[in-house]
Amino acid sequence: VRMTTVKQEGDLLSISNSSKTPASVAESERTKPHKDRPFCHHKGPCWLNTLVGGLRNFAAGVALKVLVTCLRALLARRFPGFPSTNLRDLLNHDNVRFGLFLGAWAAGYKGINCFLRKILEEENKLNAFVAGCLAGSSVLLLHKDGDRVPTSVYMFIRAVKVIADASLTRSWFPEILKRFKHYDVLLMSASAAQILYAYIQEQHTLPASYLKFLLGAGRKDQRIISAVAANGRRQPVDAGGFNGASVKRTGCSSGATRSSL
Repeated sequence: VRMTTVKQEGDLLSISNSSKTPASVAESERTKPHKDRPFCHHKGPCWLNTLVGGLRNFAAGVALKVLVTCLRALLARRFPGFPSTNLRDLLNHDNVRFGLFLGAWAAGYKGINCFLRKILEEENKLNAFVAGCLAGSSVLLLHKDGDRVPTSVYMFIRAVKVIADASLTRSWFPEILKRFKHYDVLLMSASAAQILYAYIQEQHTLPASYLKFLLGAGRKDQRIISAVAANGRRQPVDAGGFNGASVKRTGCSSGATRSSL
């Protein structure tokens, strides 16, 4: 009986080994540490992994900006008030800079992470934290008056969300707060409220390019926005300044008429 059981176990083992697909075998080979880099699980040497990651993200960043440029050009033809874009500027300086930012970010993270693994001879979360902080400095490749501020704000919001999600799994976090399931909506609402407040009340705090985008997308006359801001501050509003601010021109969707403006 014992010999029969051993034989059956051997047959099952051979069947399980033969059932492995080439993809699973390749995956196991990819994650197998190399003797020269025992703490790295990527395929190929570290410098090649860093280079490929940087080039891939550079191409993805440029392609994304080119796609956005094409969409803005199409929207400008459909909606006259939308900010126009020249299709000849598909590979302009800003689009290439955005690709360089993503490429340097990915390459920096991969390279620094591998370097820390080799120096410290261990894999831990601190390596990824330090690599991410240092690689984040690649945002300086973007123009200060261009994509740098919106990208930094987006990265900050994402970081806050990650910290919030990680805190929910900790024992020290209050149990009553763990039962709240809508932190993502709360965070989105808080960030949107700040942007809309600045759009009405404190336009000077927004980057010029982003403010231009909001004014074009909102299709509201600047005189109307200034009147709303003055009313919010309990300041007098000059109704005579609305002459010529028609509903058709501003794209008002609230049902207001020229006389009511």
